[in-house]
Amino acid sequence: MTVDFSTWIPGWFSLSAVVIYGTVLISLAIRAKLARENYDLRILVTGTRGKSGTVRLIHSGLVNSGIRAFGKVTGTTAVELLPDASEVSTSRLGTAGISEMPQAVRRGAKAGATHGVFECMAISPKLIHIVQAKYVQAQVVVIPTIRLDHLEDEGLTEFEIGMNILNSIDKCQYLVTGVDQPELVEAYSSWCNERDVTFIHCSPEQETPLVPGHHPVNVAVAQEVLAIAGMDNAQATKGIQLAGLEPRALDIFKLDLAGTECLMIDIGGANDPTSSSEALQSWQLGTEAIIPVLVNRWERPLRSVVFSAAMANHFPVTLVTGPLFSWIGRRSTRKLFQDNQNVKVFGAQFVQVSYLDCLRPERIVQKLRQKFPDLIQQRVIFVLVENVHGTKADLLRSNFERGQKLKYSEVLGK
Repeated sequence: MTVDFSTWIPGWFSLSAVVIYGTVLISLAIRAKLARENYDLRILVTGTRGKSGTVRLIHSGLVNSGIRAFGKVTGTTAVELLPDASEVSTSRLGTAGISEMPQAVRRGAKAGATHGVFECMAISPKLIHIVQAKYVQAQVVVIPTIRLDHLEDEGLTEFEIGMNILNSIDKCQYLVTGVDQPELVEAYSSWCNERDVTFIHCSPEQETPLVPGHHPVNVAVAQEVLAIAGMDNAQATKGIQLAGLEPRALDIFKLDLAGTECLMIDIGGANDPTSSSEALQSWQLGTEAIIPVLVNRWERPLRSVVFSAAMANHFPVTLVTGPLFSWIGRRSTRKLFQDNQNVKVFGAQFVQVSYLDCLRPERIVQKLRQKFPDLIQQRVIFVLVENVHGTKADLLRSNFERGQKLKYSEVLGK
């Protein structure tokens, strides 16, 4: 009997590939475990809003007290905060993904960090669970706030979102949160009691330090986390006041367009109406015409609906970039809208901004002056809200950035 060994080649090749792949996975798992064990304290910051700022505050408090800490930020711009207080951009091939987390854990350990502060980039509860249970295994989990965001993935109410995120955590030793919904505070406390987890709920007090560019809730949460790390309040306060900011956090740009002084403020990182409103109120602006610019995205239709309703309650006119107008034309959504000189949504006027408008922003002022002559005064403030990036929004932003950059103090209260 003759055996044709050539027919075995595909099988041996497949078996070899499986063995090699399995070996790589085991090697990565071992490396991740060894990296985690290099940290004395691991902190995971999740939730809907305030994650990036809270990571920066905690990291700054640690490193400016002589502790070698590593931070991972995945907010407006993905960066890594190093133990020497410097920061470097996170290199990405493609879009963000949870595969960044084990790499960040290993890089922090390689840099000699004893404390790690990681922002959870995952949105869906299943992926949040993987980040905590498999990659970070944080002793301290932080949920700064819960707001109406990522409705397609996390839930349709603040309570549902908050519980879905919490239940994905699996286990930890401390839960630190600044949530302000009474029902969530009660549910979080019960969750911790059932699992023997220390529950710490905090909110800004009169003595909470003011850190420009950072929300008071995030500051209060950071102070509690630093107390867990063994720092006294004075030491923590000094450290967090040196925290860096997200890109454009306090930037204002001015252009003179069609005879009108136009300012642009970018709060696109605040992806829910409550956070956007709080951010806008923190600027303490005067009584000039404030015109929101909704930068909506195709994969977040519910977010755009929520923002549309919120803007209508506060602003008579809102500019729109993104697919909102194409959704309006669909039969399923047409009943929400009325044809008018512009598009009328929930009782407010929404005006579409074209690519050419963003290329030549003076066209926006001319269009508004023509349609709403009483609105355009000597000064107009455009506020980018809802999302950070979009092709047309980036173009509009870049045009304003060619203008004059103003300091926060130059605009405050004018």
